[in-house]
Amino acid sequence: MSRSEDAAIPFTSPFQDYLDTNYAPTDVEISQIRAHLPPYEGELARLDALIQDLSAQRDRIRGYVDSHKALISHPRRLPLDIVGEIFLACLPTQRNAIMSASEAPLLLGRVCSRWQSIAYALPRLWSSLHISSDFVDSEELRDVVTDWLTRASLLPLTISVHWSTSLGYEYDDIVIDTLLPFSSRWSALQLVNIPDELFSSVAESDAPLLADIGILFERRFGRSGYYEDEENPPEASVLKANVFFGQNLQRIAITTREPTYFVPTVPFTWDHITDLVLKASGGGDRDLFDVSAVYRLLKGCPRLRSLELPMYVGYGAEAEVRDDLLTLPTLEALIIRNDSNVSELFENFLDTLLMPRLNKLHLTNSNINAETADPPILERLAQHAPLLSDVRLELFSFWDTITIIRGLQPFPHVEKLGIVLWSPEESWHTLQSDESELFDVLSPDSDANPVPALRELSLETQDFGEKPWVDCLRKHLLRKTGFRRFHLHLWCDGPRDEIDLSELVAGGLDVSVRCSISDEAARKPTPWQGIER
Repeated sequence: MSRSEDAAIPFTSPFQDYLDTNYAPTDVEISQIRAHLPPYEGELARLDALIQDLSAQRDRIRGYVDSHKALISHPRRLPLDIVGEIFLACLPTQRNAIMSASEAPLLLGRVCSRWQSIAYALPRLWSSLHISSDFVDSEELRDVVTDWLTRASLLPLTISVHWSTSLGYEYDDIVIDTLLPFSSRWSALQLVNIPDELFSSVAESDAPLLADIGILFERRFGRSGYYEDEENPPEASVLKANVFFGQNLQRIAITTREPTYFVPTVPFTWDHITDLVLKASGGGDRDLFDVSAVYRLLKGCPRLRSLELPMYVGYGAEAEVRDDLLTLPTLEALIIRNDSNVSELFENFLDTLLMPRLNKLHLTNSNINAETADPPILERLAQHAPLLSDVRLELFSFWDTITIIRGLQPFPHVEKLGIVLWSPEESWHTLQSDESELFDVLSPDSDANPVPALRELSLETQDFGEKPWVDCLRKHLLRKTGFRRFHLHLWCDGPRDEIDLSELVAGGLDVSVRCSISDEAARKPTPWQGIER
């Protein structure tokens, strides 16, 4: 509307004094108002039509300009190899890719046809895959997985599968049957909750590139309607015959009810295995390794770099007397869940090991009646493992934990200390009082500081106050020690106030606090469930 047209319509209303008030007009005034509005309603309609026409013209011009600018945009001019590297950087780094349109690589193919063609032609985008049965339609699984892995061309494949124990066996067969044609390219394979009877198909497959395998066996009813033979689990003989002797296999992680079945009773040599994790999924002493089995395993794996396993020495067991030490020249990490009732026998076992390159030692007691190794064993261990720098303790007793920490003095290189504290036999108030002593021991003001080279401390425990650990960190800052990182994971009954870390962070410390609600374990599953091990 021009200024002259705008001026042709007066904006002085005869009802000006009543506008924006609660005044109720009479019947005569209502007729006057209705007679007054038609010219203004006509002008409003004219302006709306004009705006609509101008908006359409603007959109046409904008589209014309944008389409031309797109021709000269920087992303369009990027070389294909640069685009490919950007695509690869979009992949998850802590897990395998999942079949979700909201994540790479599938998300990249939904942007435009050019991106889709680039993504589909880039094999490295499709060389990893995680399948979670809770989030995949079994009817479409075969075609989707086949297309996905085919796009990886000839590249080695990293695959993980999480089976839901609530699904039927038809789905199990679909997963295995879909993956087996690609076995020649398997590089890393993780199978969580795999039914025992299906594993034989995996173990008997031709997988010359397989270097890393992780398996969690699921005990459930067999196809005939009853539980499998508990004394002769089918995975034991299959795994020993086909997987452990695969000459390219280096890293193995197994969780089952009978981990001891994976150690032959006769002399053997598996010199291709460098990393081995054996865990027990059931309860009872028969699931754990005794001293003889562990010694036999270490002797048969001379190139081990890391070993994790459960161990048990019960009442009445006799210590094995050995004249010489067992040298483990390449072992760098030893993680033992020690459920022994007799600590002396466990200590005798450690005395037989010479580990010149060991830098990580993690000890866990999951049996409340288990005995903890006495501090003197640490003095002897320091002679056999002088380079120990990473210690993690997960014990039931607060006092046992403090005792072991006090015994770390013979290890001058300990820089990293992890502590998990669960005290079911102790009251809440006792736990709160004990925490002060723990941080007194770790304080740089301690008379006999057992870990003078400490740089990193992580603590996971029940909820307690912040004053002891904050005071300890302040002392490290004041003394300008080498301490740099602290992580606290608290299990709480409910949300708690946020802790002010600004002073510690400003002083140069890397400090993080995580509070988990006690029932967090009941959280809903996620599409990448079951990958971590």
